[in-house]
Amino acid sequence: MSLAALRWGGLPPLAANACGFGVAFVVSFCGHAWFTFGARPSVGRALRFTAVAVTSAVVSSALVLAADAWTPLRPDAYLPLVALFTPAFNFVLHSLWTFRRPAGTVE
Repeated sequence: MSLAALRWGGLPPLAANACGFGVAFVVSFCGHAWFTFGARPSVGRALRFTAVAVTSAVVSSALVLAADAWTPLRPDAYLPLVALFTPAFNFVLHSLWTFRRPAGTVE
């Protein structure tokens, strides 16, 4: 989407990137809602999804900074660990908060 916005939409690179990110965010949110968690997309869930995405970015960045500052590990050792941790962290937060359904409810 970013390339399409850049090449055919005539957008500058930063705007094209923002466009691509926005489309990817909506696709990711709807995909998780419908396919991963079997839930209906809603504004409240979208806001929680955004909060999880921001929290995840902060946590993964903090892990990289901490590993870089306080461990003897090289980046090629700790970056894969962070890359494995982050989606698991997201899944747990999404299942416990973003897409959680009250007990006994069906959508």
